[in-house]
Amino acid sequence: MKCLEFLHKGNNRLLSPGFCEMEAEAVDFAVARHFGLDGMDSPNYLALHGSDFKVILERLERIRSTSEKIIVEIERENSPLNEARGYQ
Repeated sequence: MKCLEFLHKGNNRLLSPGFCEMEAEAVDFAVARHFGLDGMDSPNYLALHGSDFKVILERLERIRSTSEKIIVEIERENSPLNEARGYQ
């Protein structure tokens, strides 16, 4: 998934695999919701893997900024296609 590329660039080797997985799942959920995709099990998945509110809140800015980068990239890459189809 694209979010893993964004999340794992740079000096992220200090993060535990659990933190990386939690961030990736939270980003997946945010991006999917932005595009109106339902049916993701991310909240259940995060809870089952011990990600509580405090842990997610501590990583929220990183989750938000990564989600934003992915959303912008998807929208940029699909802009010519949308224009060709007559979407605004």
